[in-house]
This record gives sequence, C-alpha cells and structure tokens, in this order.
Amino acid sequence: MRMCVRYFSKSRKTFVTDFLGLIEVVSCTGENLANALLEYIDKIGLPRSQFFGIGTDGANNMCGVDNSMYTHLKRQIPQLQLLTCVCHSLNKFAERAFKTMPDDLNYIMAETSNYFAHSSLRWDAYVKYCKANL
Repeated sequence: MRMCVRYFSKSRKTFVTDFLGLIEVVSCTGENLANALLEYIDKIGLPRSQFFGIGTDGANNMCGVDNSMYTHLKRQIPQLQLLTCVCHSLNKFAERAFKTMPDDLNYIMAETSNYFAHSSLRWDAYVKYCKANL
C-alpha cells in the first residue's frame, strides 16, 4: 500500500504533498489495510489526532459503507473524513447523467464521437465548419 501525506508547511507557506511510505500487505480486506496503516503511522510517530482526511480510489474495500478501510479507521480516528477519487466520482456522475437522457440523444452523442475519432479529415472539416458558423 502506497501512502502520501499532505500538510501545510509553515516554513514554505504552502501545502506540501510528500511520499510517506510503502506497506507490504498480503490481504487487502478493509480491516487488514486499516490495521496496517495504523501500525505504520504509530511506528513512525505520527499522532492520530493530526489525521483529518484520507483519500482513496472508489474500491469497496477502501471506502465502502460496511467493512472498508475507511470505516475501520473512522472507529480509531473519529475526526477522519473520506475523500474519494475525483476522477472516478466525475465518471460516475457523467454515467448517471448520460442514463437520464433520451436514447436517441445518447446514440447521436456516442456516434458523433466515433465518427470523428478515426478521421483527421472529418475532424478538420468539422473545425472549419464551426469556425465559419460562430
């Protein structure tokens, strides 16, 4: 498990993101990941009281509601907030929005992208058309 830390540096007067360490894990259950992380931060002397957020991808073992690393950490660090991957979150929003549109519009959007994706000539003609009609 790879860990980074983000903190405010008073000397630099800015936020700093730095590599914190690697933990070798054999089992990737939420409980095992949480225990490995807690053991590591205790070992290197970081006070749990200074932790206020954890960023993860959207995997269920990392941030699920029942038995994830986050839920196990939250029991030990009550102030902990979860920040899931922005890219995954935006993708989920886009998928949901796409599903609410009429099927004909979905088809046109998907096929329009496919039509231009494989031809630089078509793309160039489209760009010229748009510039001429703005």
